[in-house]
Amino acid sequence: MNEIATKANEMEETEHLQNKLYISETHSKELRMRIRRYVEQLPPMELKPGMEDEWKRILQMNNEDEYSKAAAETIELWARVLQPLVPAGGDRKAQAFNAICMVDEYGLTGFQVQWMEAVLRKVWVHGDLFFSTEEKE
Repeated sequence: MNEIATKANEMEETEHLQNKLYISETHSKELRMRIRRYVEQLPPMELKPGMEDEWKRILQMNNEDEYSKAAAETIELWARVLQPLVPAGGDRKAQAFNAICMVDEYGLTGFQVQWMEAVLRKVWVHGDLFFSTEEKE
């Protein structure tokens, strides 16, 4: 009887954890959707003069596989969240970190984030402000 009760408790605990995970995933999806709706209402990313064609080329080249596509889909969202922070000043590194955490829907790798920083330095009017190569260690 003791063994059956133990198994029943284990099954109940497993079901409870699965329910908590489902609630957590549902909440996360809803939160990500609200964040995306908010970001999409922000002004578009301001490109450096003459970088429109380069920006289009970068997006087209990085639309073939899921890994590249994830970074390409996130990069403009990241810039759009950071743009309104320009006049406020402050810790740009912290702002960039917080913003990427806010818009990352894919669990981007460090390599993807570094690639996005390099692209934003190249094409975005505020890229050098947020992603200065001098601050890298």
